[in-house]
Amino acid sequence: VHLAPNMPPQAILPDYRAVDKPEKRSGQVRLVFVSRIMDKKNLTFALRRLREIKGEVVFDIYGPLEEPAYWAECEALIKQLPSNVQAKYCGSVVHEEVAPTLCRYHYFVLPTLGENFGHVIIESFAAGTPALISDRTPWRDLTAQRIGWDIPLEDEAKWVVTLQRCIDMDGAEFAEWAAAARAYAVNWLASPELETSNFGVLQHALNLGAKVEAI
Repeated sequence: VHLAPNMPPQAILPDYRAVDKPEKRSGQVRLVFVSRIMDKKNLTFALRRLREIKGEVVFDIYGPLEEPAYWAECEALIKQLPSNVQAKYCGSVVHEEVAPTLCRYHYFVLPTLGENFGHVIIESFAAGTPALISDRTPWRDLTAQRIGWDIPLEDEAKWVVTLQRCIDMDGAEFAEWAAAARAYAVNWLASPELETSNFGVLQHALNLGAKVEAI
């Protein structure tokens, strides 16, 4: 068995300056969801949790509408949100613009039902945008690294508490988390394991192909 991590393109590492991030004030937050609009990505979960928080919230939603019936459910929940939460659909975004789009927000939210990898999560870190995600992805122990939170979907109360923490965080603390997220992505993408392990898998495949051809 040969293993190799996913190898995202270096293009996901956008030009980044901390001063380009939106100003963060306690009591205010800009949240973003970037993914396909479908049951698996669990957008309705996030919308339901936002009904329970205090503070001024902008929640922008990006992604193709792959399941119209599911999106109709999301629209109904958006209409039920309190006046302090402004959620809106912003359409799809081409891959080259994902990271720059993520840069314009404080936190990335993805309560997914499951991901084998989750490219958009490392893209959020690359954009200096800490992530609030479920514990059903390979990206774990985020809080210990001050780059986000990976929370069980079964613990709805903790999701609400964490969303409130995102809102209440002041600018100085947020700057530390944003810098940590960016540094994590830079270091992760610079790891030699990405190239060497993928090269090893390809080399093994080539050697195996040569043996089969020889037979």
